[in-house]
Amino acid sequence: MATEVHQMADAIQESEISNFYRDKHILLTGATGFFGKLLIEKLLRVCKPKMIYLLIRSKKSCEPHKRLQALINNTIFDRLKEQNPNFMDHISAVSGDISEPGLDLLPSDRDILVENVQIVMHGAATVKFDEKLSLATKINVLGTKSILELCQKMTKLESVVHISTAFSNCNQLEIKEKFYESPMTSDNLIQLSECVKEDQLELMSAHIRNKWPNTYVFTKAVAEEAVTKYGRGLPISVFRPVVVISTKSEPVPGWSDNLYGPQGLTLGTGAGIVRVIRCDSNCAAELVPADYAVNCLLTVGYKTASVDSHLDIPIYNFSTDPENKITWGEYMKVCFQREKEVPLAMAIWYCTCVLVKNWFGFLLLTNILHNLPALFIDTGLLLMNKKPWALNIYKKIHKLENLLSFFSTRQWDFSRDNVDNLWKSLSETDKKLFPFDMKSLDYKAYLFSYVDGMRFYLGKEDVSTIPRGRRINKLRYVAHRSVQLVFSSSVIWCLWRVFSLIL
Repeated sequence: MATEVHQMADAIQESEISNFYRDKHILLTGATGFFGKLLIEKLLRVCKPKMIYLLIRSKKSCEPHKRLQALINNTIFDRLKEQNPNFMDHISAVSGDISEPGLDLLPSDRDILVENVQIVMHGAATVKFDEKLSLATKINVLGTKSILELCQKMTKLESVVHISTAFSNCNQLEIKEKFYESPMTSDNLIQLSECVKEDQLELMSAHIRNKWPNTYVFTKAVAEEAVTKYGRGLPISVFRPVVVISTKSEPVPGWSDNLYGPQGLTLGTGAGIVRVIRCDSNCAAELVPADYAVNCLLTVGYKTASVDSHLDIPIYNFSTDPENKITWGEYMKVCFQREKEVPLAMAIWYCTCVLVKNWFGFLLLTNILHNLPALFIDTGLLLMNKKPWALNIYKKIHKLENLLSFFSTRQWDFSRDNVDNLWKSLSETDKKLFPFDMKSLDYKAYLFSYVDGMRFYLGKEDVSTIPRGRRINKLRYVAHRSVQLVFSSSVIWCLWRVFSLIL
């Protein structure tokens, strides 16, 4: 153990990326989110900055300093606490709101940021696909504009990275590492959201979005236009990751605190709740480990500062490698295999799921496999004078599936030359400290760890519950097969009666 610690310390001393961030003043937005937590942890554990300023807004009467304290109580900071008990000396919570003009900063805090910050990583965003257009505009577009206006005033600025999404231009089938024509200018969208009442803007939302499927990707596309306008002259880059899921290895394998997206549905299959998913099993699953995304982002930040000219803003599409892809069908197959090896003790049914691309087929199967059993459960609960819950849960699940179906039934071709060249340019030391090579990722091993992590961090079940889960799962399988036989027999009987009447 001591040898490993010494080797790590030596590698950090040799690392060009770590040396770039060492003793720097860094401003992070979006720090309280899933990705932000991992970014803070990696910076403090490996890069040793002088100070990280976290822009945090008050939330439900909880002050930024209290939110910061709650953030660092997360288990992913345990390794950092062991290695550096004084790491809190290098974090400062700054009260601000990304959705407010001027970031709602106190003049004294603004002065501190302007005079000291050398690196900015802007990741704050609302990632809700069905967020109201007015709020999505305030956070994703106005927030980006306000951050860049602040960056223009910073006297020691060396590097700015705007975190976008690879799906910001999902209306294109081939997405290159370049800016595309924005659906509208950032200033026009901000002005529109300020002048039009919220309920009226919602009625206009689908027309305004046009070819963009939801307010998240639409406002992220417009935010990129804000980067081209308000980031002009800055040492700035754009980082576009695809879907970011749990960690591969750092700071712990399989960690996530995010139930939104494919992780929530995959956990739902393991719990026996989700039995139908609208998805094209032959389409590539554009999923990347969160720690790989963090490592790539930090490398982009380092690279941005080393570029002599900032006339052209570089873009980095962090996607799966063309030579090492996995389809949604393969993804679910591997996850099913692991979920059956380490079944959840709290699961309510045997783990099984059907992937359906066709909308009508999905509607039919959700009624049979989701809504019908839920109706029986809720009826039983009502008869026992208890509050029904099953249909409400499936209503939320179906809403999530409908929001995700645009991305799970289509396939894109992502250009990633800048990311590939970035990886090739690194020293062997930095490749070990900041791995993000998607070509060498072992998907099966990673997805096994991914399922184990979901079981522990999201399902709240440790390894001690596995034997019990396996015992109960045998009974679930018997019940599942029995229901299948009864249902099949009933269908056959009904068809026989129909044909008998016809003949």
